[in-house]
Order: sequence, then C-alpha cells, then structure tokens
Amino acid sequence: EVKLLKEEIEELRNVTESSRNSGKAGNKVILEQNIPNPFSDRTTIKYQLPEDVTKASLIIFDMNGGIKKEFPLNQNKGEITVTASQIGKGLFIYSLVQNGQILETKKMIIQ
Repeated sequence: EVKLLKEEIEELRNVTESSRNSGKAGNKVILEQNIPNPFSDRTTIKYQLPEDVTKASLIIFDMNGGIKKEFPLNQNKGEITVTASQIGKGLFIYSLVQNGQILETKKMIIQ
C-alpha cells in the first residue's frame, strides 16, 4: 500500500508540474523561495507571471491570514526585496495573487 501511495503521489506531482509548465515559456507562473531564508535584515523574492497577466501582486501574510505587506507587480518577471522592518519577526507566507486568486505560495522566516 505504501509503495502504491508513493507512486500515486509522484504521478500527481508530475501532472501538476506539467500543467504548471505547459504552453510557452513566458506562460509559466514561478515564485521562487526567498533568499536568504531565514533572514534578519533583508531578503529577495524572484517571480515570473504569464505574459497575459496585466495586474498582480505579491502579498505577505502572517500565520493568522492577516496581510502584512502587499507589493503591486508591474512586470511579468522580476524580484522584490523585503526588509524585516517592513514586516516584523516570525513565520510568514507569501503568495502571488492575480484577481483575488492565489497562483503560488511559499513560506519565509524572519529572525
């Protein structure tokens, strides 16, 4: 049973990855892990949005779901610098959001 479940999980990962990467290279949604993570001063988050996206944002949430900071994204590819003074210390999640729909999410730790 364990082997069967592992195979099913791997198959689902492959389907998810292929659907995420389907189409032209410019149509991928990519949200990279912030570097460095954890951090105490500043970190950088790189992203890529599909070519047809005209309005999106990167939103940082606290673990209660409250919005700590929102960065409007005016380019389909770029990077955002986040400082600890903008958010505070703790565990946070950040998401690429378009028209209220979360496209991708990651976690970060500020020491």
